[in-house]
Amino acid sequence: MYDSAYEDERKHQLEHFEYEAPVGDAWKEMVTVLGEHGYTLSPVVVEGRTVESDWSTDPYGYRDRILVRVDRKSAKHYKIELRHQIERPVDGGVTLEADPPDTMLEWQLVQRVEPLRAKKIEDDADAAGKRAGKVGRGCDRGCATGCRTCENCMDTCDRCNSATKKVLP
Repeated sequence: MYDSAYEDERKHQLEHFEYEAPVGDAWKEMVTVLGEHGYTLSPVVVEGRTVESDWSTDPYGYRDRILVRVDRKSAKHYKIELRHQIERPVDGGVTLEADPPDTMLEWQLVQRVEPLRAKKIEDDADAAGKRAGKVGRGCDRGCATGCRTCENCMDTCDRCNSATKKVLP
């Protein structure tokens, strides 16, 4: 229970995270993080369009790269999305597939660029995990937990307009 609730909460917060640090600082750190995973990205900051890292190749002939997009939300806020794009050999040709956002890489970036805000996300996720571990699934425990499955425990998230757990005391 803990792991699932922890991951759900952290993922939800990452999906809606907007950076406040200067975009140049975040880009510089992103180049470093991607480099640690074998990808090379230009050090020149690009906003409002998707840029690609260099390709990396595995022993099976698959190639992949990271697609990076920085979208400005306001003068001081922006989002960064990191996705893998995989090139697979198929019937004498190749096919390109884009994966969902890479939350592992995005989380590493948030931790480095905005460590205080990352700590808050970590604390919220830990609290969600501990709550789930103590009380189980929720509804069969009297709906005292914010189980994420019924209207007694759900609210609408102000950030994404999707269902989210109610804040419980």
